[in-house]
Amino acid sequence: NCNTERLLTTGGEYYQSLISSLDAAQISIDFEVYIFEPVGVGYDVVEALINASRRGVTVRLLMDGFGSAAFSREIIETLQLGGVNVRIFHPLPWLFWQWHGKDSLLTRIQQLNHRNHRKTCVIDDEVAFVGSFNVSQVHLGKEKGGEGWQDLGLKLTGCRFSPLKQAFQKAWSRKFWHYPKIMPKGVFRLNFSKVRRRRCHQDLLQRIEQAEKKIWISNAYFVPGFRLLKVLSEAAKRGVDVKIVLSTQSDIIFIPWVSSVFYHLLLCSGVKIFEYQLGIMHKKVMMIDDWVTLGSSNLNHRSFLHDLEVDVVVQTEEVRSQLLSTFEQDLVDCQKVEQNRLASSGIKYWLGRFLLYFRYWM
Repeated sequence: NCNTERLLTTGGEYYQSLISSLDAAQISIDFEVYIFEPVGVGYDVVEALINASRRGVTVRLLMDGFGSAAFSREIIETLQLGGVNVRIFHPLPWLFWQWHGKDSLLTRIQQLNHRNHRKTCVIDDEVAFVGSFNVSQVHLGKEKGGEGWQDLGLKLTGCRFSPLKQAFQKAWSRKFWHYPKIMPKGVFRLNFSKVRRRRCHQDLLQRIEQAEKKIWISNAYFVPGFRLLKVLSEAAKRGVDVKIVLSTQSDIIFIPWVSSVFYHLLLCSGVKIFEYQLGIMHKKVMMIDDWVTLGSSNLNHRSFLHDLEVDVVVQTEEVRSQLLSTFEQDLVDCQKVEQNRLASSGIKYWLGRFLLYFRYWM
C-alpha cells in the first residue's frame, strides 16, 4: 500500500504538482510518456528536467517514437546538453534522427505497431505520477491555451515503486525477454510481457464476472473484444449496474463511430451508455464494486495486445470516493444513449462497421 494518494483532476493541477516534484528531486527522475510536445507547459517540463540534471540529479526521459514524433531534434539536443539522458522508444523508420542503437530498418518496421503508451514519472523512489496525462497543452483549460481534455492523474508517495522502476528499465534497455513471476494483484498493473498481458486481461474479465453491484467505466477508446463484450452484457443481465462513459469527440476521429457499433448489443443487455458532451474525455477509469483502477489502458486491442500500459489499483477510500464523485459529475455533462435513437444507416455507422475489420490495429 501507499502512504498517500492524491487525485489530480485537471491539467493545471497535474503539471503544477509534477513540476514542483521535479524541482524538489535530489537523486533520480525516471520519466516516460507517450506524447511530449515541447511547447507551453511542455517547455516548462523541459526546463525542470534540465535544472534537475544540472544540480546533480540523474534524469532519464523516455518518449514514444510515434506519440512524440513532433518532438524536434533541437529540443533533444538541448536536453542532452543540459545533462538529461533521452531515448526514443521504437523510433519511426522514416525519422532517422530518432534512431539510436544498431537495429536494422527491418527491425524498426517490425516494431512500428508496438508503442509505449505509459505516462509515469518516478522521482527519488519516493514519489510517482501515474495516469492519462501526456505532456501537452491539450490537457489545460481553454483559458490557459489548451483544449480542456478531461483526464485524471494520481500522485503517489510511500509506495514500493520497484515494479515501475523495473518496467521503465525494461523499456529503456528494450530487454523484455525476462519475465519475472507476476500476478495482477499488486498496486501497479503492468503489461510488458505476453504473460502479464494475458493474466491482467483474464483478471479483469474475472472481476467483471464476479461483480455484484456496479461496473462503472470511463474510457477514451472503446473497441472491446468479444469476451469483454460478453462479460459486460452478462453482468448487466444479472442486475449489476453497468455504466460506460465514452467521448462524443475524439482526437482519433473514427473511434466514436467504431464504438457506436457495439451500442445495440450492450443496450439490449441492460448496459447504460453515456456520451460526454463538453469536449474530449480521455480518462481511463474502471470501478468494479470496491476495486478501482486508473491509468493509461484503454479498452481496445492496442492496450490488450500491442502497447505498454500501466494502471494503478487505488488503495484509499478517500480517492475511491473522489473518483465516484467525478464519475457522477461527468454523467451530468453526458447524453444518455437511447436504443430508439441509434443510427443504423448513417455513413458514420457503416464506416464504423467497416473499420472493425482493422480492430487489431486500434
